[in-house]
Amino acid sequence: MQKAGAATKAFSRGQETQFTADAKRCMSLLKQAESAYLGGKIKRHDQLAGEALKLARRSKELQQSVDPDNAELANLADRLVLASVKALGLSYWNEETPEGNQRALPLLTEARELLEAAAQPDYASLFEVYEALCQLYVAMKRLGDYEDTCRRALNLKEKQVGQWHPDVINYLVDLGWALEEQNKYAESASIKKDALALSLQHRGEADTGTISLKHGVAYTTFLAEGMTQFDAIQKALSTLTVEERKKFSGNVAAELQSLR
Repeated sequence: MQKAGAATKAFSRGQETQFTADAKRCMSLLKQAESAYLGGKIKRHDQLAGEALKLARRSKELQQSVDPDNAELANLADRLVLASVKALGLSYWNEETPEGNQRALPLLTEARELLEAAAQPDYASLFEVYEALCQLYVAMKRLGDYEDTCRRALNLKEKQVGQWHPDVINYLVDLGWALEEQNKYAESASIKKDALALSLQHRGEADTGTISLKHGVAYTTFLAEGMTQFDAIQKALSTLTVEERKKFSGNVAAELQSLR
């Protein structure tokens, strides 16, 4: 993160002093929070990150009210807010509790919006936030929001590495699952077919992941045709060869038993 520099002439001496002091203190608090988190002192981390966020928001409010057109100061203030909401949001998310999820969601949503609006995308941070939001939405049974986040992550990954890169496969799989869980079977099957094509290209037909995708495409296609889950699973198995069934990693027996 860049250091807090001198403010422009639009700031009075007192405002300049306050902005600079708040920015420096915020950065110091974030460093202390990181050390606390790495040391397993989660409550201390959250306290420090919370204090940093208050200072970051105050810096942003001051910049917007006094010199809203100053891109350098706006960028610094945005970075401070982003670092603070991301640190606090991820910490709450890692609690893996309903209360933690509720606290994490608005913070991580804000972090996503700031990262997406940045002129130069921070891919690592954005994917980290996408992953956390996806897990939050699944835990909260907000599958429509989960689908939207999967699409955002997929689009970003394709932008980063290209549509035919093997890293895209998992993002397609996640989106396919999100669609399937909402009974959007035809669209889910289409997305899974794209994932299967990439898996065949990069991993080969004998790969267990490829075999799982082959079964998944057939299963979702049969669901789209109106079959029950029980019948679709069994018929999808029949599309695999004997050797593929031996390698298939899905716990089909348990799943079939649960559907009886």
